Amino acid sequence: MLRRRVLLILILGLFALPTQAQLFIFASPTIANVPYNSENPHPRHILDIYLPENENDEMLPTLFLIHGGGYVFGNKRSVGGFAQRFADLGYAVVTPSYRLALADPYPAPIEDLFCALAWTHENANQYNFDMTRLAIVGESAGANAAAMLTAIDDPAQLMTDCPYRLPENHTIRGVVAYYIYSDLSTCDCKEAKLASSMYLSVAPSDFESDSLAVVWGEASPLVWLDGDEPPFLLLHGVNDEIIEVSETLHFAEALTRWNIPHEMLLVDARQHAFIADFADPAAIQAADAVAVFLDEVLR
Repeated sequence: MLRRRVLLILILGLFALPTQAQLFIFASPTIANVPYNSENPHPRHILDIYLPENENDEMLPTLFLIHGGGYVFGNKRSVGGFAQRFADLGYAVVTPSYRLALADPYPAPIEDLFCALAWTHENANQYNFDMTRLAIVGESAGANAAAMLTAIDDPAQLMTDCPYRLPENHTIRGVVAYYIYSDLSTCDCKEAKLASSMYLSVAPSDFESDSLAVVWGEASPLVWLDGDEPPFLLLHGVNDEIIEVSETLHFAEALTRWNIPHEMLLVDARQHAFIADFADPAAIQAADAVAVFLDEVLR
């Protein structure tokens, strides 16, 4: 336990949390803290919903938005500014919390996110979610998770403790991945691997062990790709010191090999986690690109 506490302190420093001048916009959700797994209750089995004005009660294109934090920290409200920005553009946005690796390592976070996604399908009519126009958006660990939710074709084994099931015709129309780390076996991002050691319950000294290749691979969306995935938009800061931009380039190469449509935008962001840091022009540039991409795949 002491080792984990020390590692967490290191991770919090390495992930360069925003300074007071860089605080993200924490928007208030339309509906907050909705439970999504009554059969396996946990304080983080909750989600927020951001809804646009909808006078005609129309079905809404829907974003499933996953926060980052290396699977060891983070909060759904940290992406609230992004969620509100896209609610203002006419999207319904669902932002789930999920269990974190200090107490609940892999695959617990992915299990939770599949369950939250299944809850979103189950409750679509109540909130006017148009699940035929669904995109998944994630940042950092959340981008890893977004790609996992898209690339894993049969998640049944990851949903045994969830009261809901994804429908057979479940379709994701697009994926937006901010500063993804996609292949944990080769990731050029030692700080992220420090967090991932907790995520996969291995010692940092074992990072380079050949015996871990299968374990790293199982938690890496790049390994699950099979060519059936929807279009991706990849975004990354060119000077990111937490997750090197080479990681996004590596993932783009894999998408090309599988003939999966994708676009990529590299920006001059001032920090690693910039998805909702709209004081940074790079975050606005990225969000504008996301808006164009979503309009193409969902409208």
